[in-house]
Amino acid sequence: MLSPQVASQVLAMMQEVVETGTGQSARIPGYRYGGKTGTAQKAEAGGYSNKKITSYVGIFPVPKPRYVVLAVIDEPVGDDAFGSTVAAPIVKTLLEDIIVRDRIPPAFPEELVPKAEPAP
Repeated sequence: MLSPQVASQVLAMMQEVVETGTGQSARIPGYRYGGKTGTAQKAEAGGYSNKKITSYVGIFPVPKPRYVVLAVIDEPVGDDAFGSTVAAPIVKTLLEDIIVRDRIPPAFPEELVPKAEPAP
């Protein structure tokens, strides 16, 4: 079992993945949550194949999580198929649906207000 201190540290690290790391493609303006991307070569007899498995897990919201969403894509297609490019957008879409369904207000509504363009 994780201590509350360790759990808090893990959540903070996962939030950094979404805010500044490999999970930025799944960032949802106005909300904070943690995520972790995964990309791995698949094992086969004698070593590894060129096939991959990608994943992304999101834990929402931070600091008091209520939901965990996991997407795993077995053998995604394309040279740019990674957890951040294939699985993360799926989790983002599901979390956005949860936000709408459960009417969860943004924790940071100022991020939803368009910034004014500077005058020419």
